[in-house]
Amino acid sequence: MEHTQIPWMEHISYFGKVFVARDMGEAEKLPPLICYIGDMEETDGEDHANAEFIVRAVNCHDELLAVCEELEGYVYHEAGGEGCDRLKACKRAWAVIAKAKGEDT
Repeated sequence: MEHTQIPWMEHISYFGKVFVARDMGEAEKLPPLICYIGDMEETDGEDHANAEFIVRAVNCHDELLAVCEELEGYVYHEAGGEGCDRLKACKRAWAVIAKAKGEDT
């Protein structure tokens, strides 16, 4: 199963409930809700900050992953052996890229 298509957005209901929703670009309509985060009044804005953080991370995930994969390729081709710092960086990049893709490392 695939995740909900991006972009995502924060949605705060009239009652102060904080959700993450799919950004459909239509401000007058209720967006398709993805998940409930919490209540603005109960957390002094922490739920708002959490929703913003989730939205930023989700919306830039694919771009960040693509850049990491591209940079990893450049660094790997310049690496100079098993003890090389660049190779160590590549190994860390491979692990993070696999994690971001949801693959076991």
